[in-house]
Amino acid sequence: MLDNFKSLFNYTVTLRVLYTVLPRQISLIALLLALSVVIAAAGYVAYYYVLNIRGVVNVPGEVKTIDINLEIEKPEGEVRATYGFTAGANYCVRFYVQDVEFEGNFSIIISGLARLENLDTGVTYNISMPCLIANKACIRILALIPGYDTPLQILPGKYNATVVLKWAASGTGSFSAKLYMELSPCK
Repeated sequence: MLDNFKSLFNYTVTLRVLYTVLPRQISLIALLLALSVVIAAAGYVAYYYVLNIRGVVNVPGEVKTIDINLEIEKPEGEVRATYGFTAGANYCVRFYVQDVEFEGNFSIIISGLARLENLDTGVTYNISMPCLIANKACIRILALIPGYDTPLQILPGKYNATVVLKWAASGTGSFSAKLYMELSPCK
């Protein structure tokens, strides 16, 4: 009879331990599972919104922006912008366009010329930008243009930059874009 009492006592103690310890373990497992779901969701959000950004480049240098806003009423025209900058040793420059928006019924071709004059040495760089923006057929030279298609290495010093944009259009409407001059260390 004593053996039966001992086995009943062991069974009761085992059940009591299971009922007090097991819910804590289940709660811990549920908490860890919920935490892993939150971490996985945060990882997905981080990948989608942080690692999958398009159009943004971390440039160790300087970027000048020229806003182009045109009301197309005449068949041709010209816009000028002048600014200054300083280039260090082994620096390159490159012009490019982004954020192009058209409104209205028109066709346009915009070409440009950038003139960079080194005030310290007197050296001048002329950078042609044919077919900079076009929403119709535009014929250009089939060669890489330094400063436009590829970075152009420039001498160190202080510069005056003049950018002239000329357009030919037909129709009426409005147009906007951003012309960037990227000045960064050459690779």
